[in-house]
Amino acid sequence: MKGPTVFGVAVALLLPTAASADDAEANALYARLSAAHAALDTAALEPLYAPGATYLPRSGRFAIQSREEIVRRERASHDGMRANGGSIELRFRVTDRKRFGDVYVDNGYMRTVISRSKSEPATTVTSKFILVMARQPDGRWALVSDADSDAPADAYDGARSVAGLKFDG
Repeated sequence: MKGPTVFGVAVALLLPTAASADDAEANALYARLSAAHAALDTAALEPLYAPGATYLPRSGRFAIQSREEIVRRERASHDGMRANGGSIELRFRVTDRKRFGDVYVDNGYMRTVISRSKSEPATTVTSKFILVMARQPDGRWALVSDADSDAPADAYDGARSVAGLKFDG
């Protein structure tokens, strides 16, 4: 291995690279995530997660430790909403991205508008999120880790667009 190393790993691998203004592939993952939820289409959601993906929800009481469990829980939620005339809309405002080779670490805010049934008024939830996505062996980008926490609505409202990062979609 040429160049400086830390514990046998090339230092260059540890340093983030600047996000480019055309990170379209990574940004497209957000669009597909939003579309899958809006359509209540769990089959479209499944390939967006990498094998072994994890999710730490706002409740923070437990982590979901596999893509299969994430998809199982989303399927139950989607099926219930579909049967009861519910809906879900996700909007993302990515405020920071770090790239480590074929891994992105994104921070930002998400606004979720959800109605579990047609008789239930929609509620709006604002979250702070961190998403880690990585290029998979087949070349696609997939989520490997997802965590969110409660955030005030004004944090989402006050988020500023950053050139090249997904914003409102």
